[in-house]
Order: sequence, then structure tokens, then C-alpha cells
Amino acid sequence: MKLDKLHAYVAASIEITVGVLMTFGLLVPFAAAAVIALMIVAIVTVHPTNGFFNFNMGQGVEYNIAVAIMALVPATFGAGSYSFDSKWLHYGWSFSRGLFTAVIVGVVGAALLLAVF
Repeated sequence: MKLDKLHAYVAASIEITVGVLMTFGLLVPFAAAAVIALMIVAIVTVHPTNGFFNFNMGQGVEYNIAVAIMALVPATFGAGSYSFDSKWLHYGWSFSRGLFTAVIVGVVGAALLLAVF
């Protein structure tokens, strides 16, 4: 990747931010979108020739796909009744709105990351 150090800082910052947002249940569909974007970038840049399974030489895409799908669960079903999203924001993410927000923003974010780096 070009600008590899900058990409490492951006990716690490995104991961830390997503961890905090998911922990507190704040802006969960957007946090899930960031995870999806990072996993798509990892699939495209690191694991494209390694196959599906994680135990393949060079590790496959299985783990990245699993993490992206697991990020969709709270985005789709909500972060729970004790999350900041449900207590403070009251924006009422529905099933389809959270799912489509996470997927679309995640794919667009991955495209942006791939275009820049």
C-alpha cells in the first residue's frame, strides 16, 4: 500500500474509535460501517489469494468475513436498552435502516480507503 505508515495510523485510530463507540453503544451503525470498511480493505489487500479458510497458508478471508458479519448484528438489531443510542439519541434505528446504513457506508468507506491508500 502506498502511504503505509499513514494507513496504519488511520486503521489503528478507526479500530480504537470503533471499540469505544461499540462499548458505549453510540452511533453503532456507523461504527459497524467502519469495521466493515476495514475488513473489506483487509480482504482486498492482504488475503485475496489465500483462499477462504483461516488455516490456509497466509490466512484466508474467513476471519475477516466473520468480523464484518458480527459487526452487522448490533447495527441491525440495535445496541440494547442500556446503550447511549437508546437512552440519549432516540433516533430509532430500524432493522433495515441500521443494516443498510452499515453496509452502504462500510462499502463506500472501503472504496475511499482503497482509493487513498
